[in-house]
Amino acid sequence: MTFAIVETRRIGKVGLRVSELTLGTWGLATGAYGSTDPGDFTRCVKFAIDIGITTFDCAPTWGDGESERLVGEATSDRRDKVVYITRVSAAVSEGDVEGFHRRCEEEVEASLGRLGTDHIDIVLVNHPESDLMDLAGWADGLRALVDAGKVRAWGVSTSRASAARLALLAGPEVLCIPYNLLHSRLLEEISGELTDASCGVIARSPLAYGLLANDWGKYHRFDKGDHRRDRWSPQAFEKRLHQAQSLRFLIQGEVDTMTSAALRYVLAHPVVVTAAVGARTPQQVLSAAKMIGAPPYLPEDDLVEIQQVIAATEG
Repeated sequence: MTFAIVETRRIGKVGLRVSELTLGTWGLATGAYGSTDPGDFTRCVKFAIDIGITTFDCAPTWGDGESERLVGEATSDRRDKVVYITRVSAAVSEGDVEGFHRRCEEEVEASLGRLGTDHIDIVLVNHPESDLMDLAGWADGLRALVDAGKVRAWGVSTSRASAARLALLAGPEVLCIPYNLLHSRLLEEISGELTDASCGVIARSPLAYGLLANDWGKYHRFDKGDHRRDRWSPQAFEKRLHQAQSLRFLIQGEVDTMTSAALRYVLAHPVVVTAAVGARTPQQVLSAAKMIGAPPYLPEDDLVEIQQVIAATEG
Protein backbone atom coordinates (compact mmCIF):
# COMPACT_ATOMS: atom_id res chain seq x y z
CA MET A 1 0.00 0.00 0.00
CA THR A 2 1.38 3.41 -0.99
CA PHE A 3 1.03 6.37 1.38
CA ALA A 4 3.57 8.91 0.11
CA ILE A 5 4.87 11.37 2.70
CA VAL A 6 8.05 12.53 0.97
CA GLU A 7 7.88 15.41 -1.50
CA THR A 8 9.88 15.83 -4.72
CA ARG A 9 12.10 18.61 -6.04
CA ARG A 10 13.24 19.57 -9.53
CA ILE A 11 16.90 18.94 -10.24
CA GLY A 12 19.10 20.82 -12.69
CA LYS A 13 17.91 22.06 -16.06
CA VAL A 14 16.33 18.90 -17.48
CA GLY A 15 13.17 18.89 -15.38
CA LEU A 16 13.98 15.64 -13.59
CA ARG A 17 12.31 15.39 -10.19
CA VAL A 18 13.89 13.60 -7.23
CA SER A 19 12.48 12.86 -3.80
CA GLU A 20 13.70 15.05 -0.94
CA LEU A 21 15.18 11.92 0.59
CA THR A 22 17.30 9.52 -1.46
CA LEU A 23 17.93 6.01 -0.23
CA GLY A 24 21.69 5.52 -0.29
CA THR A 25 22.58 1.86 -0.74
CA TRP A 26 26.29 1.79 0.14
CA GLY A 27 25.71 0.39 3.62
CA LEU A 28 23.03 -2.03 2.45
CA ALA A 29 25.23 -3.45 -0.31
CA THR A 30 28.59 -3.53 1.47
CA GLY A 31 27.87 -4.12 5.16
CA ALA A 32 29.85 -0.97 5.97
CA TYR A 33 27.61 -0.35 9.00
CA GLY A 34 27.10 -4.00 9.89
CA SER A 35 25.90 -7.14 8.17
CA THR A 36 22.82 -7.11 5.95
CA ASP A 37 21.27 -9.56 3.50
CA PRO A 38 19.47 -9.22 0.17
CA GLY A 39 16.13 -9.48 1.96
CA ASP A 40 16.94 -6.40 4.06
CA PHE A 41 17.91 -4.54 0.91
CA THR A 42 14.74 -5.41 -0.98
CA ARG A 43 12.44 -4.63 1.95
CA CYS A 44 14.04 -1.20 2.41
CA VAL A 45 13.76 -0.29 -1.26
CA LYS A 46 10.14 -1.40 -1.62
CA PHE A 47 9.08 0.33 1.58
CA ALA A 48 10.90 3.51 0.54
CA ILE A 49 8.85 3.65 -2.65
CA ASP A 50 5.66 3.17 -0.66
CA ILE A 51 6.30 6.33 1.34
CA GLY A 52 7.35 8.47 -1.61
CA ILE A 53 11.13 7.97 -1.74
CA THR A 54 11.61 7.62 -5.48
CA THR A 55 15.37 8.12 -5.72
CA PHE A 56 18.03 5.44 -5.19
CA ASP A 57 21.79 5.96 -5.06
CA CYS A 58 23.95 3.06 -6.31
CA ALA A 59 27.45 2.38 -7.60
CA PRO A 60 29.00 -0.53 -9.51
CA THR A 61 31.64 -0.94 -6.80
CA TRP A 62 29.16 -1.20 -3.93
CA GLY A 63 28.91 -4.90 -3.29
CA ASP A 64 30.48 -5.69 -6.67
CA GLY A 65 27.39 -4.54 -8.53
CA GLU A 66 24.89 -5.78 -5.93
CA SER A 67 23.59 -2.29 -5.16
CA GLU A 68 22.53 -1.81 -8.78
CA ARG A 69 21.24 -5.33 -9.29
CA LEU A 70 19.12 -5.37 -6.14
CA VAL A 71 17.70 -1.88 -6.70
CA GLY A 72 16.80 -2.85 -10.26
CA GLU A 73 15.09 -6.05 -9.14
CA ALA A 74 13.17 -4.36 -6.31
CA THR A 75 11.87 -1.56 -8.55
CA SER A 76 11.39 -3.37 -11.85
CA ASP A 77 7.60 -3.14 -11.65
CA ARG A 78 7.73 0.61 -10.92
CA ARG A 79 10.55 1.81 -13.15
CA ASP A 80 8.52 4.80 -14.39
CA LYS A 81 8.16 6.04 -10.80
CA VAL A 82 11.80 5.84 -9.66
CA VAL A 83 15.09 7.66 -10.24
CA TYR A 84 18.36 5.75 -10.47
CA ILE A 85 21.65 7.38 -9.52
CA THR A 86 24.87 5.51 -10.22
CA ARG A 87 28.54 6.23 -10.84
CA VAL A 88 31.36 5.85 -13.33
CA SER A 89 35.03 5.74 -12.39
CA ALA A 90 37.13 8.85 -12.92
CA ALA A 91 40.58 7.41 -13.61
CA VAL A 92 42.40 8.72 -16.68
CA SER A 93 45.69 7.55 -18.17
CA GLU A 94 48.18 10.11 -19.49
CA GLY A 95 45.61 12.53 -20.79
CA ASP A 96 43.65 9.88 -22.67
CA VAL A 97 40.28 11.64 -22.78
CA GLU A 98 38.99 9.30 -25.49
CA GLY A 99 39.83 6.37 -23.24
CA PHE A 100 37.80 8.02 -20.47
CA HIS A 101 34.86 8.42 -22.87
CA ARG A 102 35.03 4.75 -23.89
CA ARG A 103 35.19 3.60 -20.29
CA CYS A 104 32.20 5.77 -19.34
CA GLU A 105 30.18 4.21 -22.16
CA GLU A 106 31.23 0.68 -21.17
CA GLU A 107 30.46 1.26 -17.49
CA VAL A 108 27.07 2.80 -18.26
CA GLU A 109 26.19 -0.16 -20.47
CA ALA A 110 27.13 -2.55 -17.66
CA SER A 111 25.07 -0.56 -15.16
CA LEU A 112 22.08 -0.57 -17.50
CA GLY A 113 22.28 -4.34 -17.57
CA ARG A 114 22.49 -4.72 -13.80
CA LEU A 115 19.66 -2.24 -13.22
CA GLY A 116 17.57 -3.85 -15.96
CA THR A 117 16.67 -0.57 -17.63
CA ASP A 118 17.23 1.30 -20.89
CA HIS A 119 18.32 4.54 -19.26
CA ILE A 120 19.95 5.83 -16.09
CA ASP A 121 18.52 9.01 -14.61
CA ILE A 122 21.71 10.45 -13.09
CA VAL A 123 25.31 9.34 -13.67
CA LEU A 124 28.01 10.74 -11.40
CA VAL A 125 31.74 10.79 -12.15
CA ASN A 126 33.12 9.45 -8.90
CA HIS A 127 35.80 11.54 -7.15
CA PRO A 128 37.68 12.86 -10.19
CA GLU A 129 41.15 14.34 -9.83
CA SER A 130 42.13 17.58 -11.55
CA ASP A 131 44.16 15.64 -14.16
CA LEU A 132 40.84 14.46 -15.60
CA MET A 133 39.00 17.76 -15.44
CA ASP A 134 41.94 19.70 -16.84
CA LEU A 135 41.47 17.80 -20.10
CA ALA A 136 39.57 19.64 -22.81
CA GLY A 137 36.34 17.86 -23.65
CA TRP A 138 36.42 15.47 -20.68
CA ALA A 139 32.64 15.74 -20.26
CA ASP A 140 31.78 15.29 -23.95
CA GLY A 141 31.33 11.55 -23.54
CA LEU A 142 28.78 12.08 -20.77
CA ARG A 143 26.86 14.55 -22.90
CA ALA A 144 26.92 12.05 -25.76
CA LEU A 145 25.30 9.47 -23.48
CA VAL A 146 22.60 12.03 -22.64
CA ASP A 147 22.05 12.75 -26.33
CA ALA A 148 21.76 8.99 -26.97
CA GLY A 149 19.01 8.70 -24.34
CA LYS A 150 21.00 6.35 -22.12
CA VAL A 151 21.47 8.97 -19.40
CA ARG A 152 19.08 11.76 -18.42
CA ALA A 153 21.48 13.91 -16.39
CA TRP A 154 25.12 13.78 -15.29
CA GLY A 155 27.20 15.20 -12.50
CA VAL A 156 30.22 14.73 -10.27
CA SER A 157 30.68 13.30 -6.79
CA THR A 158 33.49 15.00 -4.89
CA SER A 159 34.60 16.15 -1.44
CA ARG A 160 36.88 18.95 -2.63
CA ALA A 161 36.00 22.55 -3.49
CA SER A 162 38.68 22.69 -6.21
CA ALA A 163 37.24 19.65 -7.97
CA ALA A 164 33.71 20.99 -7.61
CA ARG A 165 34.68 24.28 -9.24
CA LEU A 166 36.39 22.52 -12.14
CA ALA A 167 33.35 20.32 -12.57
CA LEU A 168 31.01 23.30 -12.70
CA LEU A 169 32.89 24.67 -15.70
CA ALA A 170 31.68 21.67 -17.72
CA GLY A 171 27.99 22.27 -16.98
CA PRO A 172 26.81 19.34 -14.84
CA GLU A 173 23.21 19.09 -13.69
CA VAL A 174 24.18 18.04 -10.18
CA LEU A 175 27.04 17.70 -7.70
CA CYS A 176 27.07 15.08 -4.97
CA ILE A 177 28.97 16.44 -1.96
CA PRO A 178 29.07 15.87 1.81
CA TYR A 179 26.87 18.31 3.70
CA ASN A 180 25.62 18.17 7.26
CA LEU A 181 25.48 20.16 10.49
CA LEU A 182 29.13 19.33 11.22
CA HIS A 183 30.44 19.59 7.66
CA SER A 184 29.00 22.58 5.84
CA ARG A 185 32.05 24.53 4.70
CA LEU A 186 32.38 22.95 1.25
CA LEU A 187 28.83 23.77 0.21
CA GLU A 188 28.98 27.27 1.64
CA GLU A 189 32.20 27.95 -0.30
CA ILE A 190 30.61 27.16 -3.65
CA SER A 191 26.91 27.86 -3.11
CA GLY A 192 26.95 31.04 -5.21
CA GLU A 193 28.65 29.23 -8.09
CA LEU A 194 26.13 26.40 -7.85
CA THR A 195 23.26 28.87 -8.07
CA ASP A 196 24.80 30.65 -11.07
CA ALA A 197 25.25 27.29 -12.82
CA SER A 198 21.69 26.09 -12.02
CA CYS A 199 23.34 23.00 -10.55
CA GLY A 200 21.59 21.07 -7.78
CA VAL A 201 23.22 19.27 -4.87
CA ILE A 202 22.78 15.71 -3.69
CA ALA A 203 23.77 16.02 -0.03
CA ARG A 204 25.53 12.90 1.15
CA SER A 205 26.27 12.02 4.77
CA PRO A 206 23.46 14.29 6.07
CA LEU A 207 23.62 12.48 9.42
CA ALA A 208 27.44 12.47 9.58
CA TYR A 209 27.66 8.67 9.32
CA GLY A 210 25.11 8.29 12.10
CA LEU A 211 26.76 10.66 14.55
CA LEU A 212 23.75 12.99 14.39
CA ALA A 213 21.28 10.12 14.79
CA ASN A 214 22.61 8.38 17.91
CA ASP A 215 23.29 9.23 21.55
CA TRP A 216 26.83 7.89 21.64
CA GLY A 217 29.22 8.61 24.48
CA LYS A 218 32.91 9.27 23.98
CA TYR A 219 33.74 5.68 24.96
CA HIS A 220 31.49 4.19 22.30
CA ARG A 221 33.33 1.69 20.11
CA PHE A 222 32.24 0.40 16.72
CA ASP A 223 32.13 -3.27 15.81
CA LYS A 224 34.79 -4.83 13.67
CA GLY A 225 33.91 -4.31 10.01
CA ASP A 226 32.05 -1.05 10.67
CA HIS A 227 33.83 1.61 8.59
CA ARG A 228 33.46 4.16 11.37
CA ARG A 229 35.86 2.15 13.52
CA ASP A 230 38.71 3.46 11.34
CA ARG A 231 37.17 6.74 10.16
CA TRP A 232 37.61 8.69 13.38
CA SER A 233 40.44 8.70 15.88
CA PRO A 234 39.26 8.78 19.52
CA GLN A 235 40.15 12.48 19.66
CA ALA A 236 38.29 13.33 16.44
CA PHE A 237 35.29 11.30 17.55
CA GLU A 238 35.14 13.10 20.90
CA LYS A 239 35.36 16.49 19.17
CA ARG A 240 32.46 15.67 16.87
CA LEU A 241 30.38 14.42 19.78
CA HIS A 242 31.02 17.73 21.54
CA GLN A 243 29.96 19.65 18.44
CA ALA A 244 26.79 17.60 18.12
CA GLN A 245 25.98 18.16 21.79
CA SER A 246 26.42 21.92 21.34
CA LEU A 247 23.67 21.88 18.70
CA ARG A 248 20.98 20.39 20.88
CA PHE A 249 19.37 23.82 21.18
CA LEU A 250 17.78 22.92 17.83
CA ILE A 251 15.58 20.35 19.54
CA GLN A 252 12.38 22.27 20.26
CA GLY A 253 8.76 22.13 19.20
CA GLU A 254 8.16 19.75 16.31
CA VAL A 255 11.92 19.27 15.89
CA ASP A 256 12.13 16.64 18.58
CA THR A 257 15.40 14.82 17.77
CA MET A 258 18.86 15.63 16.45
CA THR A 259 18.07 13.46 13.44
CA SER A 260 15.14 15.71 12.60
CA ALA A 261 17.25 18.85 13.09
CA ALA A 262 20.04 17.44 10.92
CA LEU A 263 17.79 16.48 8.00
CA ARG A 264 15.85 19.74 8.16
CA TYR A 265 19.10 21.71 8.18
CA VAL A 266 20.28 20.00 4.99
CA LEU A 267 16.96 20.40 3.17
CA ALA A 268 16.73 24.07 4.16
CA HIS A 269 19.63 24.99 1.87
CA PRO A 270 18.27 26.38 -1.41
CA VAL A 271 20.68 24.47 -3.68
CA VAL A 272 20.11 21.06 -2.05
CA VAL A 273 17.62 18.95 -3.98
CA THR A 274 17.87 15.71 -1.99
CA ALA A 275 19.52 14.26 1.10
CA ALA A 276 20.94 10.75 0.70
CA VAL A 277 20.27 8.70 3.83
CA GLY A 278 21.75 5.27 4.41
CA ALA A 279 18.79 3.68 6.20
CA ARG A 280 19.11 -0.09 6.53
CA THR A 281 15.65 -1.09 7.76
CA PRO A 282 12.10 -0.04 6.81
CA GLN A 283 11.75 1.42 10.32
CA GLN A 284 14.77 3.67 9.76
CA VAL A 285 13.42 4.71 6.37
CA LEU A 286 10.05 5.68 7.86
CA SER A 287 11.67 7.46 10.80
CA ALA A 288 13.77 9.63 8.50
CA ALA A 289 10.79 10.46 6.29
CA LYS A 290 8.66 11.54 9.25
CA MET A 291 11.38 13.82 10.58
CA ILE A 292 11.93 16.14 7.62
CA GLY A 293 8.81 18.24 7.99
CA ALA A 294 8.10 21.02 5.50
CA PRO A 295 9.54 24.42 4.57
CA PRO A 296 10.97 26.49 6.17
CA TYR A 297 12.32 23.40 7.98
CA LEU A 298 14.23 25.38 10.65
CA PRO A 299 13.83 28.96 11.92
CA GLU A 300 16.18 31.48 10.29
CA ASP A 301 17.63 32.43 13.69
CA ASP A 302 18.61 28.81 14.29
CA LEU A 303 20.35 28.59 10.93
CA VAL A 304 22.46 31.60 11.85
CA GLU A 305 23.24 30.30 15.33
CA ILE A 306 24.35 26.93 13.95
CA GLN A 307 27.27 28.53 12.13
CA GLN A 308 28.27 30.50 15.20
CA VAL A 309 28.22 27.41 17.42
CA ILE A 310 30.24 25.28 15.01
CA ALA A 311 32.81 28.06 14.55
CA ALA A 312 33.19 28.33 18.33
CA THR A 313 33.88 24.57 18.66
CA GLU A 314 36.35 24.27 15.77
CA GLY A 315 39.40 25.03 17.92
